[in-house]
Amino acid sequence: MRSSNETSRDQPEEAAAPSDLLHDLRPHAALAVRLLKAMAHEERLLILCRLLAGECSAGELARDSALSQSAFSQHLTVLRGEGLVTSRKEAQTVFYSLARPDVADILYVLKRSCGA
Repeated sequence: MRSSNETSRDQPEEAAAPSDLLHDLRPHAALAVRLLKAMAHEERLLILCRLLAGECSAGELARDSALSQSAFSQHLTVLRGEGLVTSRKEAQTVFYSLARPDVADILYVLKRSCGA
């Protein structure tokens, strides 16, 4: 028998009842879907993972990718447009960083869920 301090493997300690989660998420479901769609591409997900380590130049990010400069730039545009990354320019170099701490939280949950 589990003590009241233990949780099941499937449900985090702070998890709400399913009906509460549905009620709480319903008004924000469209926003959640947009966030997940922006992350739901392998290249964009890897960019976000790379940015967990901190700010990185566009050139450094592109070197980690097999995509063309144009295709890679389009993925950065999607991430920036959805507010997942921010950019700043220093002389000729553009630097990117994660814009929201909750993005890092989601990435760590994905890592655990995928067994990485």
